Amino acid sequence: MNQTRYKLFPGTLIIGILLIGVTVVFKTPILTTLGFADNSANKYQLLTKKDLRKIIKKGPGYAYVTVEEAFASFNEKNTLFMDARSKKDYDKLHIPGSFSAYPYSDNLNTRIAFLNPSDPIIAYCFSKSCPLSESLAIHLVDKGFTNIKILKGGIKEWVLLQYPIEGFTEAYKK
Repeated sequence: MNQTRYKLFPGTLIIGILLIGVTVVFKTPILTTLGFADNSANKYQLLTKKDLRKIIKKGPGYAYVTVEEAFASFNEKNTLFMDARSKKDYDKLHIPGSFSAYPYSDNLNTRIAFLNPSDPIIAYCFSKSCPLSESLAIHLVDKGFTNIKILKGGIKEWVLLQYPIEGFTEAYKK
């Protein structure tokens, strides 16, 4: 009986290899059934930096605001400012009354849980080129927040326009 099994094995192996080869060439549903289908080409595509910038600029659920517009909201005291920089940077310098909300913090979700998702929020970080405020905005939108704006220019332009701050400003005056 053991000899029969060894005689059938090479034939079964060859048939299996041929079956898999045919399904790969013709992309039949057998690949999906066996778990060998590669649908990643349909789900994902390589994006260039230009493509990513277009996606970020047209991000759903958030908009951009100039430093002057943000300052008007600051004076009206009806908008929550969220600092997307690290806690260490927030402690050094921040907009008065702002909320430290580093987007990669482990406790961010518990810190924003008490906020009203429809309240106006302005997210900011270091400067125009800093992506942290956009990361925070995307995170907030994913959590159901609907009135998110990103401060173009970040705290650097805020300081340069001599708007109110708390902390040490020398590093941002260069």
